[in-house]
Amino acid sequence: MVAGISERLDGTGYPQGCPGRRLSAEVRLAAVLKALNVMTHERNGRAALTPLEAYRELNARPEAYDREQLMEVIRRRGPYPVGSLAMYTGGFLAWVMDIGAKGVPTRVKVVKNLAFADAFLDTELAAGEIDQIGRLDHVVSPARYGLPRLPV
Repeated sequence: MVAGISERLDGTGYPQGCPGRRLSAEVRLAAVLKALNVMTHERNGRAALTPLEAYRELNARPEAYDREQLMEVIRRRGPYPVGSLAMYTGGFLAWVMDIGAKGVPTRVKVVKNLAFADAFLDTELAAGEIDQIGRLDHVVSPARYGLPRLPV
């Protein structure tokens, strides 16, 4: 599987340029996951995409990435995957630490209140408490707010 992770359905991948019909479902899934990982992290001066932007980008390339595998990833990870930095309507930034069955965060780590530029927080909130910081608005890039990626 590792050898085929950079292959593409249209045969433009590497190292062997195998067309999609010769790639197992597992390799096609791994290729989607790898592409999403690359797209959602800053690299070589390129800004990271949000998960939703990355999903759209891969969906627009059905000749290269297995759309069925992409839909399975979206179904499991949702629009706010674990490790995403979420902006809440109350002006708070929080790392998504766990999601429920519908992809909605059920546990977050609040790290910033944008009303206080120099202050950082370290507060975990569970499902019943998250509404204290507002509604989840969208996912943002940590670099935009001077935050490192969430440590794994």
